[in-house]
Amino acid sequence: MDVREILARNVRKRRACLGLTQDELGARAGSSGNYVGMIERSETSTSLDMLADIADALEIAPHLLIDPKAEME
Repeated sequence: MDVREILARNVRKRRACLGLTQDELGARAGSSGNYVGMIERSETSTSLDMLADIADALEIAPHLLIDPKAEME
């Protein structure tokens, strides 16, 4: 599994655990739901700044989003 797939899985799982839609996460992170969807489908990579913003919006440390063994519950 490459880093994009790990990021996609972890963002999707954490977002679901918090009960957020892609649009809600995008708004919290200063982006859009479409962009969140692209990340969750591994269609794009993201900047470190946006990774940090998404992590803040998901209330977790940024490194957990690219950790293949991270539990997202």
